[in-house]
Amino acid sequence: MDPNTPCVTLSDWDKNGLKVLTVGNSFSGDSYAYLHDILTAHGATDVTLCYLYIPGGTLADHAASIAADSATYRLHTFDTNGHDITEENKFSAVISSLPWDLIVLQQGSSHSGLSDSYSPLLQTVLDAAKEGCTNPDVEFAWNMTWAYQQTSAHEAFANYRYDQLTMYHGIVKAVEENVCTNPDVSFFFPCGTAVQNARTSSLGDTLTKDGHHLSPFGRYLASYTWYACLTGETLTEAKFTPDDQTLSENDLQILIQCVNAAIANPLAITEISN
Repeated sequence: MDPNTPCVTLSDWDKNGLKVLTVGNSFSGDSYAYLHDILTAHGATDVTLCYLYIPGGTLADHAASIAADSATYRLHTFDTNGHDITEENKFSAVISSLPWDLIVLQQGSSHSGLSDSYSPLLQTVLDAAKEGCTNPDVEFAWNMTWAYQQTSAHEAFANYRYDQLTMYHGIVKAVEENVCTNPDVSFFFPCGTAVQNARTSSLGDTLTKDGHHLSPFGRYLASYTWYACLTGETLTEAKFTPDDQTLSENDLQILIQCVNAAIANPLAITEISN
């Protein structure tokens, strides 16, 4: 896998529309928070973004739900009609509901830096997605999530000795060993690295709102990381700015530097000067 190779381009989306499904948890929601708005602001049309949500859902939780064909998922949909939420969805029904262009998986944050927790569950979920998706040309990607804030009280932080860098490097190791080596996965979104880059900037360790879920700016950063990774573009301008945030020019420069550095070096921290 070349993690810097984009799956599609904006011209493809404008022509055909883009349909993305993520199988994850609330960290998927953080990554998706501004993504539809960003894509639209940068010229994409007819984009459908969905994520299947199990609170704290791990690969083990998804594999169990798939095996039982249980209606355990909340489905979030972002499209031209806005943001819609439906309850009690089955993986099998959603996976076959649209000809998805891209299906993205992620590990629950509690296990994201535990490499042994990925196999064979990652392949189990991938195989179910391949079998159920109606688009024979579907591609698969991975959402690399972020380490907790150093002051986080999350009980799973104990898995990483309550140390942010231990967690981050565990996530990197897990991605290197399980995602980059999987022939079914085309690329990954280095959100965890973009967040860690930002923590070296003047923003400091302020990218979460509760120690683990991203703050509004953290969500903005993650969404733009997805955008840049999908398009393969070097980010020079943030054409979308959220109404719910007051952003300085320095904030926007930090965003651009962190995203571009994460795309260029997705498995290593880059010191940000701003």
